[in-house]
Amino acid sequence: TETLKSSQHSDTFTIQAREVESVSLQSDSTDLTADGTTTATLTITLKDAANQALAGQVVTLTADNGTVSVATDNGDGTYTATYTAGSQAGMATVTAKTANGKTDVVQITLTKVTTFVMSVLEPELSVQAGRSVSSLIELEGKDSFSGTIDLSATDLPKNTTAGFDSESVKLTVADPIQTAQLTLSLDRDVEAKTYEFTVSASSE
Repeated sequence: TETLKSSQHSDTFTIQAREVESVSLQSDSTDLTADGTTTATLTITLKDAANQALAGQVVTLTADNGTVSVATDNGDGTYTATYTAGSQAGMATVTAKTANGKTDVVQITLTKVTTFVMSVLEPELSVQAGRSVSSLIELEGKDSFSGTIDLSATDLPKNTTAGFDSESVKLTVADPIQTAQLTLSLDRDVEAKTYEFTVSASSE
């Protein structure tokens, strides 16, 4: 007579979900133009309690000035997104937040570019050799521009000179429009034909 015995063995496995312990948010640029179009690349790095990279997580990004795209999982514990600057100058705060509430922020300075425009009131002039002709240059400040603008004329025809009644024009927020008079003087031996030259305005 044989007696058959059976035995069973069981093992208990504990599976512990890895959670985000730390979040690092960085931007490749922290100084942008407040023009509504300039962008910066954001990189988010997630790690667990053992300082190991965590992929497959959900990261929510928000910005209080400007917009930010949905984060892309790179599969190595890093995530990338694009921040687009707002049109309001100041400090923009971008926040990255994980599903378990871990956060990090990065601040980006948005600077408004102040500009001015130049208009030549008479872009085409007609003058006889040996005489002079004048034209007005109008300068207008934009976006609260304030500063001194230097005027110059280049690429002039041979035997021709150009001068301004004021080579430097100051614009202010209170007085944003000014004019300057350009005078061209031609020698008698200047050939009669059409010439082109350049009038430039610059401000440091």
